[in-house]
Amino acid sequence: MGILSILRKRDFSNLLICGLRGIFILLLRVYQIFLSPLKRPCCRYYPTCSTYSLTLFRYSHPLEALFFSIIRIFRCNPWSKGGYDYPVMRVTLRTLKYQPIGVAYWIVPLKPLILHFCITKPLKFKGYILLKD
Repeated sequence: MGILSILRKRDFSNLLICGLRGIFILLLRVYQIFLSPLKRPCCRYYPTCSTYSLTLFRYSHPLEALFFSIIRIFRCNPWSKGGYDYPVMRVTLRTLKYQPIGVAYWIVPLKPLILHFCITKPLKFKGYILLKD
């Protein structure tokens, strides 16, 4: 049995997606660590364009993240107002656990959520992900 016969088609596509995601995250981190300190801060938005892209690549499909990252880079120009612009993405919460943990990010829904007392299926909504500084 070859390795490709062991992997199903879905597993192979997930492996490809994870590989793309890893490559883009690596490139962004190299930019943030080595190239970004060499130039003056000029991003007109908060979070910066690289942090915006990194968040998208961590929590959404790599091709979708690439598309929205390119749009964000084109919007970040000397003629834009700038301001707060957090990435919007689809989030699925599978389980809700009630235990004290450290906060890495906040999920803020775009529209108010109507939560019932007992959640029996995954909760899907669009929202902002705010990173902890």
